[in-house]
Amino acid sequence: MDYLSKRKNVLDAVCVTGGEPTVMPDLLDKLGDIKELGYKIKLDTNGSDPIQLRVAVEQGLVDYVAMDIKNCERRYAETVGLSHLDFEPIRESIDFLLSGKVRYEFRTTLVEEFHSQGDIEEMGRLVRGAKRFFLQMFIDNENCIKHGFHTVPKEKALVYRAILLKYVESCELRGYE
Repeated sequence: MDYLSKRKNVLDAVCVTGGEPTVMPDLLDKLGDIKELGYKIKLDTNGSDPIQLRVAVEQGLVDYVAMDIKNCERRYAETVGLSHLDFEPIRESIDFLLSGKVRYEFRTTLVEEFHSQGDIEEMGRLVRGAKRFFLQMFIDNENCIKHGFHTVPKEKALVYRAILLKYVESCELRGYE
């Protein structure tokens, strides 16, 4: 907070990211403190806590939400490295964002081993009507939890983009310069 206080007239906005920020028990208080300094706030989330997300938006504590969509429901647990995952909270977060109460984007980091055309089609149906979707290039680097996965080639990412454009208003590639 000291850092943000000193930069009130230099910075315009703050991105609250993680790990997963909605697991912080004092997230709403922290967002409120940042808002009191006059900053706009972007919240990055995986959508696993739709209640925290909804409260933050309804209290006017965030101006923009970026939610990761890891994969289609059928392959979600596998993609995040779990044997089982309750998908309902993620679906609730998606539906809440689609309601339009806050500006948002959905984004997926494409990994060759986890994403196919069929998966992308299912994801499109899941977020049907979304305003913005970004397909991000995966880069295997020292920060990855597990190594050995591969980047989806740009040509294939463009095919995935075309699939999503049947369901969403805008879909762009990130990292594929």
